[in-house]
Amino acid sequence: MWRCGVRNALGGYYDFEGTDWPKPPIVAHPNEQRKISHVTYMIFTDGSHIHVVAWRRGNMLYWLTNTLLEDLSNEQMLAIARSAKPLH
Repeated sequence: MWRCGVRNALGGYYDFEGTDWPKPPIVAHPNEQRKISHVTYMIFTDGSHIHVVAWRRGNMLYWLTNTLLEDLSNEQMLAIARSAKPLH
């Protein structure tokens, strides 16, 4: 498993992680699944805000977690997820 946190201007962090664990609990119950450009994204919401976006690429699972105060918009969460490149 690897992890990368990014700090925003207000001091909040969003988090990007990955693992080869096949079925981690964090992706057990998505609120929605959305297919964008041949990738199925699992979307987990907190009210109307996306809190976590997860997707699989090969045998890896990646996920992006919004800041504690959900500073990133839904559009920004999906854009960051779509722009992510695998490490392998």
